[in-house]
Amino acid sequence: MTTTFSTPDTFGVRIGGLPVPVLDDMRSPELWHLVDTVLAGERRLGAAEAELSDALYELIGRGGPAKPRLVALRRAVHNRRDLAGRYWNDEVRALLPPAVTDGVRSWAGLLAAHRDDTARLDELVEHQAAGQYPLLRKAVADPGFQHGLVLSSPALYEQVRKWLARPDEALPDRSLALRLAKYLARVTMKTSPFSTFTVSGLGVWRDADAPAAGPAEAGLDVTTVAELNVWVVQQVVRRLSRHPALAARMRIRLNPGAALAGERWEFLGPGSEEPLRALPATAAVAACVDAVGGHGRVHAEAAREVAARTGNDLAAADAYLGRLVELGLLEAERPFPDQALNPLAALRDWVAGALPDTAELVRELDALAERVSAYPALADPADRLRCTTAVEAGLRRVRDLAGPDHIELPAKNSVIENALLTAPLTGPARRDWQPVLRDLDVVRRCYAVLDPALPGRVALADTFAERVGSGATVPFLAFHRAVQKWLREDPGLPGLLSIATHGYAALAGHRLPRIRELARLRAALCAEVTAGQPDEQGILRPDPGRLAALADDWPVWMRAPDSVAFYGQPHGGTDTHFVINAVNSGHGRGRDRIRRLLAQAGITARADTAPPPDGVLVADTCRHFGSNVGLRMSAVADEIDYPGGHSLRPAEHRVPLADLLVRHDPERGLLGLWSARRGAEVRPVHPNLIAELWLPPAVRLLLQAFGATSNLLIPGRRMFGDPSLSELDGMLAEPRVVIGRTTVSRRQWVFPVTAVPVREKGASDRAHLLRLAAWLRDHGIPQRCFVRALDPASVVGGSVWRIKSRKPLYVDFANLLLVGVFERMLTGEGQVLFLQEALPAPADVPRYGDSGPRVTEFLIEINGGRDGDERRRTA
Repeated sequence: MTTTFSTPDTFGVRIGGLPVPVLDDMRSPELWHLVDTVLAGERRLGAAEAELSDALYELIGRGGPAKPRLVALRRAVHNRRDLAGRYWNDEVRALLPPAVTDGVRSWAGLLAAHRDDTARLDELVEHQAAGQYPLLRKAVADPGFQHGLVLSSPALYEQVRKWLARPDEALPDRSLALRLAKYLARVTMKTSPFSTFTVSGLGVWRDADAPAAGPAEAGLDVTTVAELNVWVVQQVVRRLSRHPALAARMRIRLNPGAALAGERWEFLGPGSEEPLRALPATAAVAACVDAVGGHGRVHAEAAREVAARTGNDLAAADAYLGRLVELGLLEAERPFPDQALNPLAALRDWVAGALPDTAELVRELDALAERVSAYPALADPADRLRCTTAVEAGLRRVRDLAGPDHIELPAKNSVIENALLTAPLTGPARRDWQPVLRDLDVVRRCYAVLDPALPGRVALADTFAERVGSGATVPFLAFHRAVQKWLREDPGLPGLLSIATHGYAALAGHRLPRIRELARLRAALCAEVTAGQPDEQGILRPDPGRLAALADDWPVWMRAPDSVAFYGQPHGGTDTHFVINAVNSGHGRGRDRIRRLLAQAGITARADTAPPPDGVLVADTCRHFGSNVGLRMSAVADEIDYPGGHSLRPAEHRVPLADLLVRHDPERGLLGLWSARRGAEVRPVHPNLIAELWLPPAVRLLLQAFGATSNLLIPGRRMFGDPSLSELDGMLAEPRVVIGRTTVSRRQWVFPVTAVPVREKGASDRAHLLRLAAWLRDHGIPQRCFVRALDPASVVGGSVWRIKSRKPLYVDFANLLLVGVFERMLTGEGQVLFLQEALPAPADVPRYGDSGPRVTEFLIEINGGRDGDERRRTA
């Protein structure tokens, strides 16, 4: 089947916070060359010694008066001692065959050269170690680096400031030097959406006929925006909602998930656990529901209406409304939208509406807003630290005024700053990238089988058909309640519903036939990719056409994701190549956050996504879930109106949670989600950058059962097959996998931490470096790589998302400070190390004029959307 796909006109861009040479200049190619020389000398010496040992052994076995001297000679060679005259003289040499004599002389020359090389290596290690500190000092003195450090680690910034205040020749504490080297490696060689250590922006595809502006011709024009931590704002709003002067002005609405089921209301209760609740539909409850109406009503007005309807006094009506809000049937709507462009200003305006009762609080909020607004313009890092300290003090005063027992302040990141490109980056010509885009679409289609959520979807659908009925329809909340019961009764179901469950090996013998079929088809796909022999470069090159043909034959219940976002790095010379770093659902993911940040900076940008298939509503939620990375400008038209949210979208683009129906599709054997009011299928999506595990339970179920899987490639996984970490013994080397021009898996080495040679007691830096380098060479591990140290159970069980070390750390073994950082990663008992090649190489990253060469990551969205629906229609 021929499929069409599209990619939006814009793509996301992330650029490393420091030029690559800042870190690369700290490495020593000369040191590594000399290490190679010493190791080569060691190998030559070893070979010569083995040959001499055998020859002398044979001569010794013949006996004779020279035997003691030959034994002494053999021992000297074995122990690499200088040759003494008592056993190495003309008389002894006359007794030896010429080949042995020449061999001893050659060995002595090798030994002398090896000693010279080793002595030079000792000197070079000492010189290199000392020479790194001025470069480290220069790097951490960079204002941009310190700006990021003020927010990410104020304590480390203070240590840096104290070191820089000392004379230039003053050396830092070893622990401080290693921490800073680790930070530099991350800032220079990785990108993150949550810091000023990375510049984010949008790129646009260049027209084929337009001249290539090329990043080499233009430096980076960067601005920054600062935000107050929205988690704090959320807590303040929640607490102030109980303030008498503000509570009366809050709008109350019916919980959008509340549905009347016979003689009772069913709904999700408030709080992170979202208890499923039921409440009798009494006359008093009906009066309160009618009083708030379909669109909500100000609390005070609703209380008067309830009093009028029930004949109770106003205080009783108010108390009853409050109780229904407490239970969750009604909810106090947030006073401003979740996605308000300036939540702090919106909070201030809301609080100011209750003056004079809130005058002191308004003054504190005004002061906070002024400090946050001024923050990006502060050039001196010390001024920035003073500003963040003042913001934290202001937040404590706000907390004390609003309710100190109910507001928790973050340990850091009260202010969040993001660096942005002020104008779109002119990217490559779309025509030149068409081969890569086709490769990415093939990968997207492979996720019809690889989607980690699919086993759970199949299990839920089959259980539904068995217990509820094939083709049956139930309200979503009834389905939600049933799933909780099934989870308690079926011990195998929770594992299937965990999208992070490790691999599919355990599914091959599952009781459900379709899950066994899924396991078989996935194994066949992985075999197609990995069964061949790597080429001379250690690369597997499966045929993309063959993979696409396999996808054509898969059953209709395996539908490829409509929209996939690929994070990766461009590389290559005349031919375009791409290396995938991460795979997520698309629908504007990442780009909608960048667009929002640009809007805060006063810059208008577009970040569209493809329209949904006919008859389908693609819907997200407006919630930010207490995280600034959840603040965005959504690219999808519709949303699921979810409890606790306040949307900017008009009512016609909101689908209440209570409007959702779960329908079993006998044709595809899967469950579908439908809007009763709009008569359309609903596909939930989560473009939000927050990991799914932090989402409320019902949102997780919506995504798991019906929606787009947010994280399609789990950290520590390979796209086409995983090693069984429970059986890992020794070293597992895995080849690079390239589909067309796209690298889907880098070369990787997986091994227990105990496999790495550790520093022997009393060993010098030179001795340890030689042992480490020999080990790397024995296993074909490159000098530069990215390292993760993970607990195998966290990878298998899915808790890897909670572990900071899931993020790869760049290590260059020709950089002695990074060697020290690597040593510190070897202390985790029972951990497994994942080493991946550094691809692209530092020398291959784009250059940005005066801004220098920097690691660059593209976020490319591939939209198919209609291929799965076409397969369904033609099945």
